[in-house]
Amino acid sequence: MVLDASPVLSFDKQYIQSYGDTGFKVSDKAYTTPIIVFPESIEKWVLDKENEFSIKNFNPLLELKNKPEILLLGCGKVAKLVPEEIRDIMRNQGIVVEPMGTGAACRTFNVLVLEERNVAAALLPIE
Repeated sequence: MVLDASPVLSFDKQYIQSYGDTGFKVSDKAYTTPIIVFPESIEKWVLDKENEFSIKNFNPLLELKNKPEILLLGCGKVAKLVPEEIRDIMRNQGIVVEPMGTGAACRTFNVLVLEERNVAAALLPIE
């Protein structure tokens, strides 16, 4: 199943067009793995264990010079609790982590990008 996540957009920012159990379509490019989407770029999100979070998984965000203020964490079908250690480290770096279902994270990312917010979305496919 694939669900449309965005209105038709035409600007120089990344936007999530669709998401589903096989992956994502972001700015006309398909991805079949977990991803981290920034307004200006996208990268593969490498997890140690399938769909489990460790602080190591968030290093790409922590190493950024311009860290996002908000990290939308698309956890699959439903939100998952983020370990307190990860929340604390991210908060100390100025990043608020918002766990939610992947669909909600995709839609929220698009809205926040349109508002020109400093946001990132770390997304797991819906299973």
